[in-house]
Amino acid sequence: MDSHVDSSSIDVAKEVLMAEDILPFKTIIDGNEPNDYFILVSHLKYPALDEEYPASLSSKIMTDLLRNELGYKGIIITDDMEMGAVANHNDFRSIGVKAVKAGADIVLVCHEYKHQQEVYLGLLDAVNSGEISQERIDESVKRIIKVKLLHLYQ
Repeated sequence: MDSHVDSSSIDVAKEVLMAEDILPFKTIIDGNEPNDYFILVSHLKYPALDEEYPASLSSKIMTDLLRNELGYKGIIITDDMEMGAVANHNDFRSIGVKAVKAGADIVLVCHEYKHQQEVYLGLLDAVNSGEISQERIDESVKRIIKVKLLHLYQ
């Protein structure tokens, strides 16, 4: 299934994912400076890693796997949240909150200004209510600003 339309799963064991699908990410993480690239997480589901959420909403994938297990220190960006794989199953006010709480630094919303506003307002409400801490937002902002400053004059 095309993620633009609806969700799909990669149903293989974690050992296979680590040896095949995750191996290019591990190679890039181990061999490059984290501020020289972003990792974009798709909306695919990997039940061996997270039975409930697609990668773009999964703390088990973004935080536990990418950050903790593989040691990635750079920016994590989601694929477009307007794609059917997530938009068909979530409202825009909550989708950005779920992604940031799971570990995303940038929530991509590519097309509709109304959807961008809804994601922003959902995140603003979550920070104002304490659902997402200011420290969590600051972690992402620091990563983003660091990359911008490092590449400003290159």
